[in-house]
Amino acid sequence: MTKQRVGRDWRVWDACTDRGGRDPSGGKLPLTVDNFVQPTRKWKFSKFDRHARLCPLKNAPPMQNPLASQFGNIDIYLFDQLLRGNITPGMTVLDCGCGSGRNLVYLLQHGFDVCAVDAERSAIDAVQQMAKELAPTLPAQNFRVEPVESMSFVGTSVDVVISNAVLHFARDENQFRAMVREMWRVLRPGGLLFCRLASDIGMEGRFRRLENHVCELLDGSVRFLVDATLLEEITRELGGDLVDPIKTTIVHAQRCMTTWVVRKSAKTSTVLRAALATPTAEESHSTAYNLRSGCNDPPCPARGPTPCSHA
Repeated sequence: MTKQRVGRDWRVWDACTDRGGRDPSGGKLPLTVDNFVQPTRKWKFSKFDRHARLCPLKNAPPMQNPLASQFGNIDIYLFDQLLRGNITPGMTVLDCGCGSGRNLVYLLQHGFDVCAVDAERSAIDAVQQMAKELAPTLPAQNFRVEPVESMSFVGTSVDVVISNAVLHFARDENQFRAMVREMWRVLRPGGLLFCRLASDIGMEGRFRRLENHVCELLDGSVRFLVDATLLEEITRELGGDLVDPIKTTIVHAQRCMTTWVVRKSAKTSTVLRAALATPTAEESHSTAYNLRSGCNDPPCPARGPTPCSHA
């Protein structure tokens, strides 16, 4: 609750009920500021409206947005997946190319087993620090400095893979496909692959093509741009199922951002059989450990080899 003097009157604003009015106590009303979050701006009633017409007051202090503290700067289309129940507490979620962790605030606070990779050490340091504050029980090894196309996480170990504004930085189609294959490798059957990436869908022919799907955007930046044909082709190769139709947002007639959400079916795709048959270095180490210890327990999901209960 906040108050401010306006002429001879004091105006009171309750951020919890979104209502305001005149303070009959002449500004002496006690405020329980610890129980309320300040609104973006202070408000007063217009003298022309006694009911609920609000006018912004100048020189208002900054606010702390309660939604931002709960969800962070989460991608709106990822938020949609949460609302629809496609991503639920208890799931193991891997953010590939996590950056500063903009999509992880809610997940860390609500019982998700969060993992993340990024090629930049500074990004992983930031996410580890955030995890210490919001989910201190998560092990540090959940957060790794690795390229998306070469991750050390165990295969079929996570329920959700997030790739938000990462794939369009691929150098070429080979790297693009390598990143997609690796994300698919770590995904469990029935798991969800969520991708937001640049495309030319809806703006075909507007960008200068440099090489295959590598294009120069109108602002001069260079991105790997997918089209609907490529996404549908890769979805078939993976043996996945589209959770939603491919959706594209055109941003001020300058660029396009596409949402591609695929669910991994129980059957193994033809393209990935060879990749899944070849264990990663971490999986090989885990197998060797179990053989030495005489234990057949699988490695801990997503975290790689850990001492088994029979050692």
